[in-house]
Amino acid sequence: MNEMLRTILELIGLRESPRAMMQRKLRLVSQSKTPGRATLVVKSLGMKQNSAISALREITDLPRADIIALAGMLPLPLLTNVSMETAVAAQKLLTLIGVESEIVSPDTIPTASQQPAMRETAVSTHRARKPFAVQPGLYTVTLTAVNAYGSDARTRSQYITVTTGAHTWEQIITTHSPLVWGEYAMAYDSGRDVVALYGGNAGGWPYENSTWEFDGTDWEPITTTNQPDAVYGMKMVYDESHNQILLFGGSDNDDTALAETWIFSGTSWLAVTISQSPPARTNHAMAYDSDAGDIYLFGGNDGLAYFNDLWRYDGSAWSQVTISGTMPPPRTLSTLVYDVPGGRLLLFGGREEAGAPLADLWEFDINTSAWTELTASGPAARYAHSMAYNPATGAVIMVGGVSDAGDVVFGDTWQFQNGGWTELEPIPLSGGVAYHTLVYDENTQAFLLVSGGATWEYR
Repeated sequence: MNEMLRTILELIGLRESPRAMMQRKLRLVSQSKTPGRATLVVKSLGMKQNSAISALREITDLPRADIIALAGMLPLPLLTNVSMETAVAAQKLLTLIGVESEIVSPDTIPTASQQPAMRETAVSTHRARKPFAVQPGLYTVTLTAVNAYGSDARTRSQYITVTTGAHTWEQIITTHSPLVWGEYAMAYDSGRDVVALYGGNAGGWPYENSTWEFDGTDWEPITTTNQPDAVYGMKMVYDESHNQILLFGGSDNDDTALAETWIFSGTSWLAVTISQSPPARTNHAMAYDSDAGDIYLFGGNDGLAYFNDLWRYDGSAWSQVTISGTMPPPRTLSTLVYDVPGGRLLLFGGREEAGAPLADLWEFDINTSAWTELTASGPAARYAHSMAYNPATGAVIMVGGVSDAGDVVFGDTWQFQNGGWTELEPIPLSGGVAYHTLVYDENTQAFLLVSGGATWEYR
């Protein structure tokens, strides 16, 4: 996106110095009424605030903190008393990154006294609307501008070319945040458009048993009357067909592995009494089959034994899946995702019972109930990593993990698609990332994880 910004800015002639441009941006008084002139006012940074702030940094060359402070003064003129052509082009540019703006007459700019007081951050507490996905291609631009001398509509055929750029990691600056370092459970609730996080290691004993939700801009602690007994090693997924989050297993503060099933509705936790369920375990893997509406659970350990059994939850009961043929070796701290195009489960890595990290990749055919090991050169052997599926591209993204008895912590990012692995941009954490959970937020179309109390997104 930054490369596209620079290209378009060159095309529309915004080549003045950052200081001169900022002087125009901060001119909050009426300008002379020159025919054909207009002012572009930024009204909202939209849902992708971090991307919008980065884009404004490209235009102004100011530090991020200054941009955040300026964003706290919205609505704010970005370009004042410029040509209509420049205003139209700049507005389309901002629209592509989710920034809402308006072209107005130069004499309608509010004075400084009418501006809201500057805030420390531009973080809002709720999502105002869902962003749209910008698809690659040639775009024809038609915009109508109104100023003191009337209105004018202008169309530019195939004016902007959008290409798919490389995905990047970016830390999301939030006002509040769960203080967990890892070993938490996290899931994206598409019904309520929030990311829910439970438990984890907050840097000391005892571990956390609190619940948090992320609305796209900030984290909020959720007060519940009940909560699961597990505090680490549990897994949870969002059950879209029943509009609820399911959590299973994990270990309590006495390091006892549990066989509890809990449901989170968004306001409270409910323990589910089930006649049959997987044996007690921790650090297992879970995935949601969005086609059938079932939840699958694989592997884990109970402190002594390692498992390689597979279980299915249909919304009311657990049942063990009878496997046809060869099974993956028992393991813990592996990852499991549902691959929609293939209609299959994908299992990667983990730690075997002898303690060695694994680098094998398996697929489970739900129709035949058979496991097949896949041959695909890619990530090094690891455990305590995380994977998530991207429904927009049909790709699986994996990041982080540990190897060599925990002495090596990875920060690499990999994509599995069309039968092969591709290494992508690593997460910019000097110590790598492990014991985390990666989820895909369908609303922002970005991957999300929490590490060391910081929230990171990959888009």
